[in-house]
Amino acid sequence: MVMKRKRIMKYLSGCLALLGLTVSCNDELYMGGVGVVPATKAYYLYTNMLGFNLPDTVVTPSTFGVECRNVPWRLDVADEWLKVSPAEGTGEDTFSIVSVGADVNPSTYYRYSVFSLESAIDTTVYRYSQQIWAEQQGNTGTSLTVSCDVPLRVSASAASETFTVETNAPKFDLRTDVDWLQATASGNEVTFSVEANTTEDVRVGYIYFDTYRQEWQSSSPTIYTYYLEVRQEAPEYSLSESSLAFRNTAGTKTVTLYCDLGWTASTTDSWIQVSPSSGSAGTVELSVSVTENGGVEERYGAVNLHVDGDFLIEIPVKQSGLYMDMTESRFDFESGAASRTVSMSTNLSFWNVLEKPSWVSVSPESGEAGEHTLTINVEDNPNTTKREGRVVVGNQGLSLADTLWVTQEGKSFGPLETVLQFENVASSNTLDISTDGDWTVTTSDGWITVAPSSGHGNGQVTVTVEANETDNERTGLLSVAVGGTVQYVNVVQKGRYFTIDRGPSASLPSKGGTIELGIATNQAWTVAVKNQSSWLALSATQGQGDAKLVISAQDNPSLESRTDTIVFTPANKQGVKLAVKQAGRYLKTDAQAVSFFYKGGTSAPVTVSTDGTFRVEKSSGADWLVVATNNNLLMFTAEPYSGNDKRTATVSLYLTGLSGEASEAKMVDIVVTQYSKNTQFVRDDYGEDVRLDVTYKDGALIIRSDYGEDKDLSPAPGTSGEISRDDYGTDQNLEQ
Repeated sequence: MVMKRKRIMKYLSGCLALLGLTVSCNDELYMGGVGVVPATKAYYLYTNMLGFNLPDTVVTPSTFGVECRNVPWRLDVADEWLKVSPAEGTGEDTFSIVSVGADVNPSTYYRYSVFSLESAIDTTVYRYSQQIWAEQQGNTGTSLTVSCDVPLRVSASAASETFTVETNAPKFDLRTDVDWLQATASGNEVTFSVEANTTEDVRVGYIYFDTYRQEWQSSSPTIYTYYLEVRQEAPEYSLSESSLAFRNTAGTKTVTLYCDLGWTASTTDSWIQVSPSSGSAGTVELSVSVTENGGVEERYGAVNLHVDGDFLIEIPVKQSGLYMDMTESRFDFESGAASRTVSMSTNLSFWNVLEKPSWVSVSPESGEAGEHTLTINVEDNPNTTKREGRVVVGNQGLSLADTLWVTQEGKSFGPLETVLQFENVASSNTLDISTDGDWTVTTSDGWITVAPSSGHGNGQVTVTVEANETDNERTGLLSVAVGGTVQYVNVVQKGRYFTIDRGPSASLPSKGGTIELGIATNQAWTVAVKNQSSWLALSATQGQGDAKLVISAQDNPSLESRTDTIVFTPANKQGVKLAVKQAGRYLKTDAQAVSFFYKGGTSAPVTVSTDGTFRVEKSSGADWLVVATNNNLLMFTAEPYSGNDKRTATVSLYLTGLSGEASEAKMVDIVVTQYSKNTQFVRDDYGEDVRLDVTYKDGALIIRSDYGEDKDLSPAPGTSGEISRDDYGTDQNLEQ
């Protein structure tokens, strides 16, 4: 398909070349992108090149010719990878050669670009434009792979290895960039070698593969260089033991050494020897020996390994002197007696126990060199405090010893109740004791006893008190001791008491009722009505301890109040009295006089307050007055009155249903007054004229003295005045 496209473009190129020649002979012909306009001066610009096929790597640029006459020109190139030179002309030369090159195509796909040859002159004079295409092949390149890991890693020691190369290049050359790395090829096999790395760091070198083109490209130089990273590790070593420790006796220990490089061994002190004293790269067993240490102090030295490249590996060596070692450094015991064992190793010819607390024993207490088992015994700790001491075993003359610390917990002693409460009577209570030790209980007073008074471990004590025959509360103390620790418990016993939740008196209404009161006491008690009044009743007459008492009163249908006393008598305490008063019947009203004008009407209601029943009685001759009752309300209605003097009536209220000789009693008189038309009302609380003249004629005048200016409240001249009241049930017109 590509070849067909090339053939077509080549054919078109020939046609347009012929057309270009024709155009140059006929200045008035214009076709496509080629043309001229008539001018007095001959202008001409032409190329016969329409396109290029470029290889993936351009070694020798392609060329094409530009013919011109009096026409400056330029090449417009859009893609940077396409290189043309020269890119413009002045038009003075009739023929110019333009080279076309390209950057190496990094892709395996072809790429395509179009540039144009343009006239660089005023288009009204002359115009020329010709597009030229350029196609560059994809990069067929070369490939190269190796059979080894990439990057190639080698140890610090000198070494040589071989790997194979696979490539489509007809040949390749090898080179390296460092002196310690060498590489040679035999066919497709590459052998490389490295010198020993005597530095302390990783080092890196590269093997370069310069590949060449296929035979048809053999005229070209190297087209691609591959490289292989070779990483040589820093020298490595390992020791099975980082340090060595010996007892004071002569001995030998083995250390396994691995090292990438050669080495030599030496020691810092004459009492240390090492074998072998040198070696090459690899793994070796080192034997390190020490002579006997006859002193008490430890001694220190080292085995030094000098590795090629002049760096040092040190193996510290420590040797004990005369020693005494116990496998434990501390024992913790609970409070009770107990035993534990500890292993001890020593090279002393004689040893003994140099120090111990009095409550600790050790068995055995002395011995010779060798392995021993010591038994550590502790006695029971009777106290609540923790104790501590040490067991020191050694040889006094050599100042050599080992120490075992011994601690023992104290007895536990849990917190006690702080107060035990008792009533005034003889009684008992219990006290719980929490401990793992021995305990005792003592009392501060003879009226308190305990049982048992001593014991071991958790226990319960019964605390008993005698009766308190006084009115006062009393307090004692229990002392509970465990070892040297004492806790105290207060014992509180109440005295005798008797109270009621009322004051010295109480009241009841005449209709009767109840009083509920509370009794607080620790005594037996009785209660009675002092005068044995039949109108008082009690819900109980005796009891023990706290109680509720209800006092009931019957109805009192009289006008007189009555009183009696309730007497409370505790068994062993002074009595308490409560005075009870019951009210008699009562009746009262919120008004004792009612007034009417001569026109009559109905008054505002009068309220009657009473706890009994009542009746209403009107004085004789008061037919003009009607008294109506509605529950406890009295309503007064007066007829109109035409007389010249006022008239009065008395309304009496009687309490009824009373006991005794008189079954009723008058309680209240209400005076009812109705005024005549001629009545004058004079008020004496004004400083000036305070008379309110009410004249029986039209146009009555009311004069008020509390106005500063016009005080005339008369109707307009020639008219009649009228005052209305809306609190009457019927006729509300007050004519003047």
